[in-house]
Amino acid sequence: MCFKKRAKAILLTWLFFYASWCSALQSFSFNEQLLLAQSNILQFKLANAIKIIEQEERKNPNNLASLYLKNHIDFLELLMHQETGLVEKYEKKRNRKLELLEQIPESSPYHLFAKAQYYLQWAIIYAQHERFLNAAVNFRNAYHLLQTNSLKFPHFLPNKKELGLINVVLGSVPENFKWVLNLTGFKGNSSEGLDWLKDVALGEVNPEQKIEKYFALFYLILSELNYGNRELAWHYSVTELKDINKSLLSVYVKSYVARKTGHTDEAISTIQKRPHGDEYTNTLLFDYELGVAKLQRLDYDADAYLKKFVSFYKGTELIKDAYKRLSWFYLIQQNIEKYEIYKGLAQKYGASISNEEKVALKEDLPDYTPHPLLLKGRLLFDGGYYLRAEQIFKGIDKRTLINKYQQVEYPYRYARVLHEEKKISQAVDLYLEVIEKSKNNVYYFAPNSCLQLGYIHEKLGFVQTALYYYRKVLTYKNYEYKLSITQKAKAAINRLDK
Repeated sequence: MCFKKRAKAILLTWLFFYASWCSALQSFSFNEQLLLAQSNILQFKLANAIKIIEQEERKNPNNLASLYLKNHIDFLELLMHQETGLVEKYEKKRNRKLELLEQIPESSPYHLFAKAQYYLQWAIIYAQHERFLNAAVNFRNAYHLLQTNSLKFPHFLPNKKELGLINVVLGSVPENFKWVLNLTGFKGNSSEGLDWLKDVALGEVNPEQKIEKYFALFYLILSELNYGNRELAWHYSVTELKDINKSLLSVYVKSYVARKTGHTDEAISTIQKRPHGDEYTNTLLFDYELGVAKLQRLDYDADAYLKKFVSFYKGTELIKDAYKRLSWFYLIQQNIEKYEIYKGLAQKYGASISNEEKVALKEDLPDYTPHPLLLKGRLLFDGGYYLRAEQIFKGIDKRTLINKYQQVEYPYRYARVLHEEKKISQAVDLYLEVIEKSKNNVYYFAPNSCLQLGYIHEKLGFVQTALYYYRKVLTYKNYEYKLSITQKAKAAINRLDK
């Protein structure tokens, strides 16, 4: 009897301490230290942030806000380093982290939000590595949690950040990825998503939500760049990214958008003036961006940065593209021997995963060499040097266009330059010529010409004509850059067809 009483007392004591431990785990708050950690994360001083968070964990081991911030660090490391091995390493911790996030008090808006955000972060990583089924499942989990949290906490602004991004991405899903929508049970609306991102990125937030505001701004800028208004993406980069003197994240976003929108001088200047110091986390992406930007300006030293990138980069996503651009550098320099070497490396290494790496099908053929002047004009156009590019195209002897590919490429690239120079009538004629000449090929010139004709007619107010060309984009099958072009066309259709 005495033994039974003693055992019962031990059991009750153990249950009491276990309940106390569980109760203690259920706390979530941002103090001054964790707010400081947030600032370090946003500046990409990840080692500093980890040190601060670990100190906080020793002092307040039951505050799950520390874990919440650590998840942001993992996400940034995966995004900026792009290493498959790193993905596999962090995947092993996923279930345990979700179990811990489950212990955030249900009375807190972060109880569901933190889990939803974690799912969405992984959806982005999986999509980046072309693991689309995993991405779709994580999108679905994030969406349903956010829907519930929005009903429970309707005034919790960060909900709009995650739902906004989901709306933008899923609202632009091309036809061959419709199954993603079926898995999520969610249609998506790009325009509504952009509006929600603006609410968070451009609105007022509590100090603890600063990290959500900044990520919303990054998402807004990149969403406008890819699915909305490229000029607006650049505008936000200039007016809202005010901390480029101390934040490498802001430097990266601004320089990337600058390069993509034809502000190459600004891209190069932004990277070269970026803050330096041992406290900043190193990323080779700046070498890649600087090499690409300098190549677009036809700088003599563009190869140095691309060579550094391919020498030390451990990922697979951008390696093929970097080697391809090195081959272009040497072709322009008329060094055919080195052109062939780097062309071979581009064909051998890396995996064509991202839009950055979608190499033109013709260029993948072992016996194909780009037309040097077309290539120069293309690079200058990408860099925003339209007058220089126009002079190149004006000087090309059409008799040197030796195959069907180059004969279609020439009017396409010339049209793109004239379009940017606001010589709309001439550009339209050339776009139509491209479409006519492209009936029996799989090059991206025709579908992207349709996309550009859609943009032109939309800007002129001819909505039905614009919709005709946007829908025509979706009729083309099996061409390079298809995912990016169809996403943009679908986003435009959703914007106009209401």
